[in-house]
Amino acid sequence: MVNSVRYVLAVALLLFAIWVVVSNWAFVIITIRNKRRGIAQNLSTVPFASILFMFVASVVYPGADKLWMISIPLFDIGNWEMLGLSIVSRGTRQ
Repeated sequence: MVNSVRYVLAVALLLFAIWVVVSNWAFVIITIRNKRRGIAQNLSTVPFASILFMFVASVVYPGADKLWMISIPLFDIGNWEMLGLSIVSRGTRQ
């Protein structure tokens, strides 16, 4: 019973981390589209949030195979931008 609750909690945290990653990509794409259209609105990404949720999920997750969880924050463009690695938004700076 306890392991079932831990699995459900870990999956919920991982789904929330995936939601943050998808939202960050959507914010960057919308910002690029706005700049191309001449709209000055900028949507900010949330850096390091996916790392936090992934870390908590890996602590809660009862299984031994946790290494795959690292892939979620690696796809987060919010983390890339915080580290200065953003390729997508560099082409739109003026």
